[in-house]
Amino acid sequence: MNFAGTGNVQSPLPIAVYRQFVDTLFSMHLPIAGLGLVYSLVAALVARASYDAMMGWLALAGGAVTILRSLHLLAYSRARANIEYASLRRWELQYGIGVAAFALLVALLNVLAFVSSAPVVQLLSLSIYFSFGAGLVSRISIRPRICSTGIIIATLPTVAAIIVSRRLAGSPSLYAELYLLLAILIGTIAVMSLQTLSHLYKKAVIHHVHEHDMANLAKRDSLTGLANRLLLREHFHGANRAKKDRSLPFALHYIDLDGFKPVNDTYGHLAGDALLTEVARRLESTVRSSDTVARLGGDEFVVLQVDVTNKSDAEILASRIVKRLSVPYALGQNVITISASVGVAIRSSLIADFDLLLSCADKALYQAKAAGKSRVSFFTESEAFDLLMAA
Repeated sequence: MNFAGTGNVQSPLPIAVYRQFVDTLFSMHLPIAGLGLVYSLVAALVARASYDAMMGWLALAGGAVTILRSLHLLAYSRARANIEYASLRRWELQYGIGVAAFALLVALLNVLAFVSSAPVVQLLSLSIYFSFGAGLVSRISIRPRICSTGIIIATLPTVAAIIVSRRLAGSPSLYAELYLLLAILIGTIAVMSLQTLSHLYKKAVIHHVHEHDMANLAKRDSLTGLANRLLLREHFHGANRAKKDRSLPFALHYIDLDGFKPVNDTYGHLAGDALLTEVARRLESTVRSSDTVARLGGDEFVVLQVDVTNKSDAEILASRIVKRLSVPYALGQNVITISASVGVAIRSSLIADFDLLLSCADKALYQAKAAGKSRVSFFTESEAFDLLMAA
């Protein structure tokens, strides 16, 4: 199973779960745009009322950061289908930079509000601070490093500004005591938010990993761990969508082991299971990472080969499969020799449906086994045409 690193996490995440977490980050279009708009409006209104140039610059910066973050989310949505794991980490880092930038703007708004503005402005700036913090914890607790960084960046300057305001108000004053209480309150809430963040993240990991494992079990062969028919169908349709624009074909290799039944009869079913497991490992090491190896049951395997530019690509892989599976197997004290027959069908305009392509590969396999052991047979275009006419 593939895993993705999670920074301050106790255990690694399956890549599918990590991708789901990153997808969630980039689905928050409305909260980012809404809070950014409110921030810019508040800063702009205060700048207009008080002729404060710094507030004006914050309004412009808030608008710019919000627009850039929104464009970043849209760019991810367009590129999502083709983003690999290494790129996912880069996208997540960029998202984190956006969170940190807006957190800094929230902090600067509070600094200006508490150092030089009226209480009503301080109330508005604190409202934005609490909205930002609550949004981080509720929306992106699945990425705790980004979330905690945003909270800390927004909180520390805010607490410092409130303490400075207390000193400006004068120590004996009731306002000074209230400002100190406010600083303590905000610091306490920030610490509680970080603790809540840790709890929410652990719960999310447990839930999503369990969900992933259950879905994975439903789509995997219990003996070999290979894809089963359900997952093979999903990968077929995924390859079909990916190749639609370029119209590049792909091949389905239907594999049957020659001489497998005597292994069960002679050495027992445990030896047969061990042999099937070793066959699965050899197939996985023979194909590319973009291809899919599946077990349909018994001693029947299927390889979905993508990026097939011509028939010779499929011929080369089929020959490699036959050669690789024909090497003797050392199972315990026994050395077992079997071979493999392969039937190949290549996706075309006539054979585009999964079940039809699998059926064509099965017919080609029947022809290969009828011709003898260790054979490769292709289902031709003319045979596909005859099949469709008969149907």
